[in-house]
Amino acid sequence: DVAGAVLILLALRRLSKAYGNDAIWVNARKALLAVVLGLVIIGIIIGVIISELYTSANLVPSSTIGFYTSWVVAIISGKYISDAYDELAESSGVNDFNNAAKRSWWGVLLLGIAVGIIFLIFANIHALLGFRRLKNMQ
Repeated sequence: DVAGAVLILLALRRLSKAYGNDAIWVNARKALLAVVLGLVIIGIIIGVIISELYTSANLVPSSTIGFYTSWVVAIISGKYISDAYDELAESSGVNDFNNAAKRSWWGVLLLGIAVGIIFLIFANIHALLGFRRLKNMQ
C-alpha cells in the first residue's frame, strides 16, 4: 500500500534526523529509488508484452524477464530497507527493528516462491512494534 510506504519513509527520515544517523535515511532513499526505477523498467516490459500480444509473438521470454526483473528490484530495495532498519535498531536500541530487517531481507529473497510474503508481513509487524516502542520510550 502506497500510503503506508510513504508514512514509513517519513518516519525513517524524521528518526534519521532525531538520532543524527544519516545512514537510516540514505538507505531508505536508495530503497525508494530502486522501487521507482524498477517500476519504470517493469512498465517498459509490460509494454513489450502487450505489443507481443498484438503481434502473436512468443510471450515466454518477455514475461520471464519481467518476473526476474521484478524479483531483482525487490531484492535491491529489500536490502536497502533492511539496512535502514538495522541502522535504526543500532541508533534506537529497539531490537524489533533488527527483527524487521531480518524478516525483510528473507522476505524479498523468498518472494519468488511466495513464502516471502509471509516474511514481509512479519517484517512490517516487527517494524510497527518497533515504532510503538519508540513512542513509549518518550
